[in-house]
Amino acid sequence: MLRSRTLALDGRFEAEHAAGSNEPAEHIFDTLGSVYLNPKDFGASGSDFTALGKIAGQTNLLELEETGDFQAGQWITAEGCFYHTYGMVNFEKAPYLSANQKPLENELEIKGLENAGNRQTFVFHFHGNKTVSWLAVDPKYQTWHVPEAAVTRFWQWQGDHIPLAESWFELLDGVKVRFHFFDWKPGAILVLHVQNRLLAEIEKIEGNTLILDRCANRSAEHIRVRHHDQEPLQKCLDQAVKEKKGMLIPPGHYNLDRGLWVRDASAVIAGSGPESTVIDVSQAHTAAFWVGGGREFVLKDLAVIGNTGYNELPCCRPFMTDSNYGFWPTANQQMETFGSAALNLSGTEFVLCENLSVSRMASEALYLHGSDRGGTPPFIQKEHEGIESIFHQYTKQCIFRRCRVFDCGFNAFNNNDFAENTIIEGCHVENVGNFCENASRFTRIIGNYVYNAHTLSLFPINSPKEFSGISQAIVTGNIFEGGKQNRGLGMFGDEIIVSGNTLTGFSKESAVDITGSKVVLSGNVIDLTRDSNGLEHQRDGVRVNGNCVIICDNQIGQRKNDKANVVGISICEASRNVLIHDNIIRNCAVGIRSGLRMAHRVHPEDPTSCSWSGEYRRFTVKIRKVGEDGTITGVIPEYLLAARNLAGKWIAEDSAGKEHLIPELKMISDIELSFTPLSGTFQNGDELRLFPNDLNWNIHDNMILDCDLELLFDFPPGKNIQIQ
Repeated sequence: MLRSRTLALDGRFEAEHAAGSNEPAEHIFDTLGSVYLNPKDFGASGSDFTALGKIAGQTNLLELEETGDFQAGQWITAEGCFYHTYGMVNFEKAPYLSANQKPLENELEIKGLENAGNRQTFVFHFHGNKTVSWLAVDPKYQTWHVPEAAVTRFWQWQGDHIPLAESWFELLDGVKVRFHFFDWKPGAILVLHVQNRLLAEIEKIEGNTLILDRCANRSAEHIRVRHHDQEPLQKCLDQAVKEKKGMLIPPGHYNLDRGLWVRDASAVIAGSGPESTVIDVSQAHTAAFWVGGGREFVLKDLAVIGNTGYNELPCCRPFMTDSNYGFWPTANQQMETFGSAALNLSGTEFVLCENLSVSRMASEALYLHGSDRGGTPPFIQKEHEGIESIFHQYTKQCIFRRCRVFDCGFNAFNNNDFAENTIIEGCHVENVGNFCENASRFTRIIGNYVYNAHTLSLFPINSPKEFSGISQAIVTGNIFEGGKQNRGLGMFGDEIIVSGNTLTGFSKESAVDITGSKVVLSGNVIDLTRDSNGLEHQRDGVRVNGNCVIICDNQIGQRKNDKANVVGISICEASRNVLIHDNIIRNCAVGIRSGLRMAHRVHPEDPTSCSWSGEYRRFTVKIRKVGEDGTITGVIPEYLLAARNLAGKWIAEDSAGKEHLIPELKMISDIELSFTPLSGTFQNGDELRLFPNDLNWNIHDNMILDCDLELLFDFPPGKNIQIQ
């Protein structure tokens, strides 16, 4: 039964098949034949039938225990009878960019893979002292060790700083390598895939024997043989695009290894419903759909399955290379390593994803990137090379409607870099690394349910110039339920309205984190009661770390009495122009206070391993260097202070409590400042308290109930703080 509207390529809905029809799929295709093409007409099987078989090395005769529904002309995979290796060298300058990659050639010699497994992926990280560290991108070797509210999990190295030598050394699963090249730059990355799987087309079937178009290169018995539909689906899609028709995929289970590509064209791809039509890339490192350019792309009514479930791998974080770049083994940027995604799209102008079920994605499940109205060069992956239009157009609207994303390692929705009018509505997201990491403009997130995910991050868009730093987002009518993973809403961009949402079960870090400017948080219910599946952590209902913030008409608190770790609202000493009124705050250790819980590193040497469950501290700078002209360079705490929030005049308070005016603060790095005080004598190692010259806080008419302390502020008088 088909219940979806068909969309013509000019963007207008034309027809809807009658609901309630019990007609077979073949008749439906007869009805819609002028609108859609059917992949089964191009040889697709859609079958999930699996057989056991055996084959001799250097032959193409695959003997099955039963042939099932296999037919000549179809494609199959046979595991365990075709050993091969391939890989990618990622240069040190920016190893996460495809522009700094090349295929693996003769850099090392490889042998071995245990019969118990048919594939393994290794990542090598080279150091400056002719040593190498390596890890396996495999849940068996990447375990969870951090029982606290850390931002992310951590990659585990199976070999650390091993001297490069000409002899063989053993990795895992029987794989051994011997290097032929030793002059690696610090920070370079090598990715190695070792696989044992044959992909072949059936030329003929004789009895229980499949005659294939290529030979196995090793003998094997009891091997798993199943259908593979990459080629027929791509042929159907190409023809549909050529004829300006859609592709309607009938019920079935379709296995892919490279994903389906749409280049510089509009396309409509529909299934027969997420329970009926399944696209499977679980045995690949790819997106199910690669789209570049074109005016319009529609994807609806199907399910997509990837290769990695929730918390199987540390998908939400990179490791830092010796060249000071983050390398993400499972992100879309490194799809050649261990990625899987439902959609990877660049530059298509109008996008609709509707009624999708997406699961087990290691990478960003639904991922858009590209240029903007100012012509910013887009991020290009190898699959998008040669598509000229994506340099001259951008995504003007993308809608994700009634999608279900669950059991995924990374983001459900990401990133829409430089896009406009991103709309996420009516979606159900459960057990994923992040719900949404969004850097588009004019974003609307409405009526979604999110459980056990880093809830939402709205980032500043950096181009074109007149919109730099601005997100311009509306978040309303959502249910965000806590769980174990990370913190809640992170608003790092500007001009954001968050209203009418329910946040419950947030026993981690913070429910709402405001770092941007011009933010309104109103009419929300924020319940900080510990989730039964989570640990008891220090946490804030709302954390203010930005400027020009209004917090009003919210309910903030918890239902239990374990209030010692809970603060209703905290305000960073670096924040300006904060208005807090007409909130009800209850059952907290402190209702409203100044200061900020400071980050600490779970792994001391890794700056990406911050957890935000530290104690409150003042905003201070520790002097690292005093120049001859009086310019001071110093280090501030790590808590994501946005450079655009440092405008205006500042005060440095020395250890004697004397204040010194600072005309300007400049960010050197995420944790370094430079400034020149107008008075005072300072030396290396001094620690100075910093705060804006004019805070301008107005806090009034809040009802603070059953809290140990209603208010806790630590400021000298005369800083324009009004509390009523």
